[in-house]
Amino acid sequence: MSNVDENKLKIAGDSFSIHTLVVNKGDKVAIHFYNVDDNKSVRHNFIIGDPYKVNIDLGFGQNGNETFTGDKTGVFTYYCSYHLPVMTGQLVVVP
Repeated sequence: MSNVDENKLKIAGDSFSIHTLVVNKGDKVAIHFYNVDDNKSVRHNFIIGDPYKVNIDLGFGQNGNETFTGDKTGVFTYYCSYHLPVMTGQLVVVP
């Protein structure tokens, strides 16, 4: 959002719109990721490490997609490596 004083409001300007994704084991997971930052020079990425190995890295106005099967149960952190520690979330794969 433009013209927002993030410090005054005590909110993080860089965040995912969904902070927790919950899927059942065996579900097909489709990630649709968009860089809608107002600052045209800012990059964002969506990363989930092992076992899913997702890395969508985007410049201003770009979007990317990744699809995988949630075949391992557990809680897996996803994050933007450019905006840690505020831009994080979790993928929860339940049995």
